[in-house]
Amino acid sequence: MHRKRRRVLVVTACLFGGGVVLQLAACGSLAANLALGALDFCSLTFNSDCTVGPFAPCGIPDTQTIDPSGNLGPVLNTEDDLLLDCPITLIPITTGT
Repeated sequence: MHRKRRRVLVVTACLFGGGVVLQLAACGSLAANLALGALDFCSLTFNSDCTVGPFAPCGIPDTQTIDPSGNLGPVLNTEDDLLLDCPITLIPITTGT
């Protein structure tokens, strides 16, 4: 009878340990996905065009116009950006004087 109880305890411990390992694997996968999704490639490369190897997370460079009185126009070319903090190039609009 003693062996049967030990066998039941070992099987229960194995099942419990397997369940804990499965939960830790799911938590680890979630943490890795969040960390990689939040990784800012621009801060790693210190490059103004945000190019990482063959990929360009910022796509076409974003531009914004500014007139002589300091009014900013809309930001153009943001629809192809994979990152939220891509640099914006200001283009001054000068009048013909």
